[in-house]
Amino acid sequence: MKKEVLRVSKNKWLEIKNQAEVTEIYINGDIESDVVNDGFLEVFGINDTNIYPLDIKDALKEGENKEVHVHINSYGGDMFAGVAICNMLKNHKGKTVAYVDGLAASAASIIAFGCDEIIIPSNAYLMIHRVSCGIFGNADDFLKQIEVLEKLEDGIANTYQEKAVEGVTKEQILNDTERDNYLSSEEAVRYGLIDSVFR
Repeated sequence: MKKEVLRVSKNKWLEIKNQAEVTEIYINGDIESDVVNDGFLEVFGINDTNIYPLDIKDALKEGENKEVHVHINSYGGDMFAGVAICNMLKNHKGKTVAYVDGLAASAASIIAFGCDEIIIPSNAYLMIHRVSCGIFGNADDFLKQIEVLEKLEDGIANTYQEKAVEGVTKEQILNDTERDNYLSSEEAVRYGLIDSVFR
């Protein structure tokens, strides 16, 4: 079946292809908020290799009602941008399938969980961990930020738990995010976090 490339970023970190019935999205860069997508880097001749929620929104609009395959190989990035893309995929009218080509880490793993189905080869990985941030301030500022981080982690755990097998609790998932936890496909299947393993 002949494919038509609808839009490709300058260095192909984000690539969208359209077939008769399937839109394919390739995410091979860092996940970033649209707030920083202001062309600042390009002024200095630096290629912007980030993936932005509005790019995904445009791709889904072009492939409205079609099945969407999201191919992911990313270390992650901005949590809120990942959540935004996750929810866009959840709201897409057509079927959505995530293919973890190498690594879906951090915010990129959140994107995968926005799809109806997650497929991962036996030599690819999911990486989940606690939400992190940088902060400057006094003791009160740090204590307040702890509350915020715990609230954000609770929301992310809900996202993961939606696909977990019956009996896997949010507490188990939160425990598994206490460190950078690289899950093989077999481990992710045991948790019920992914649907299929390619061998």
